[in-house]
Amino acid sequence: MTSATVEFIDRDEIMSRLVNSVQDRNVCYALIGSRQIGKTRILREFARRVGEKAIVVRLDFSVNRYSPEDFSSALIQSLTDEYAKRVGGRKRALSHISSIFQMLKDIQRLRFSIVIEADEQGKPQISIKPELAEEKRVNKKELVELAFAYATKIAEESRTQVVVIIDEFQYLADFASYPGLKSIMEIFRHTLDERGNNVSYIVSGSRIHFLTHILSDGKSPLFGRFTIIPVGELEEKYTCELYMKARKNASLEEARLVYELVGGHPFYLLTLAENKHGDETPRDTYQRLLSEPTGAFNLYARYIIAEDLGSHAKARQSRFLKILHTLGDRTMPVSEISKQTKIVLTSLPWYLQQLISYDLVAKSKDGYSVKEKVLRDYLTITTDSV
Repeated sequence: MTSATVEFIDRDEIMSRLVNSVQDRNVCYALIGSRQIGKTRILREFARRVGEKAIVVRLDFSVNRYSPEDFSSALIQSLTDEYAKRVGGRKRALSHISSIFQMLKDIQRLRFSIVIEADEQGKPQISIKPELAEEKRVNKKELVELAFAYATKIAEESRTQVVVIIDEFQYLADFASYPGLKSIMEIFRHTLDERGNNVSYIVSGSRIHFLTHILSDGKSPLFGRFTIIPVGELEEKYTCELYMKARKNASLEEARLVYELVGGHPFYLLTLAENKHGDETPRDTYQRLLSEPTGAFNLYARYIIAEDLGSHAKARQSRFLKILHTLGDRTMPVSEISKQTKIVLTSLPWYLQQLISYDLVAKSKDGYSVKEKVLRDYLTITTDSV
């Protein structure tokens, strides 16, 4: 079920655009789509397909919530590993990498030293330390700038296209809360503008509202730097094809019922395919997975809520949840939400805007509603808190 054939149904156009980016070197792409829609699978397949033609590294904020130090170190180490594979020979790799870092240090007047050693298998290992004993920490801004500059130098030195993938890119913007990185988006813009022709960046993320704003707003530092590729649901014929490949004995009629139930969202339909009992209808399976505490959809809905609202104080979390449960599977104007939640009308716009920015709620001419079907249905049958 997890073969490339199953995973990449109806994604050929997106894959072709990304693969062609290795030749069209001035283009950077942003994949934007809802959670679990298949962006990470697309990026993994892209890396597999172009791995022999380019140096491809991928950093995933959904797996590692990097600090600026961790992000920079991971990018530098990943680039080093891929470059060393192409250079051939431990001594040659160490010599080349040392030369690159010395050049960068001279250009950028860095205030820290870079130690390059080989591990037991002979792979280069990079560590970064303060230049002076009295310095306690490396300057975060310098370190982030070094990591991005290193990608450009690796491309120049290897004469190979370098592609840097940043998955769940919205978390890079959170670096603005660290000292010296308030202008992280300006730093990244400068990186894009100075990267040269042999470096491409591909970013992805599930915060659709937020990412669309920072990549498309004319006032954003990143305006015009990325070509946005929306990653949406599958068409009905591809949904049915994917479901029947995932569930070998399923009929076309059953697959169509699944499409009517959850649309063309790959995660939803594959979860139904994996968990359906022989005598259940797709709707029975869906309800079971949603209502049981350990059901896949129940866990998924709770994860979404905890992930998006977990950073807020308990009082605010309670108000957010009250709004979400009040909406459930309905669309309501702000006056009705205020009436049912007892949250004063003047306070509601801030909460609703936050929920919109998290892509939990959408606004239309008729009012506000919960965006994701699984979350809507979960909210109508539970009163759980985060």
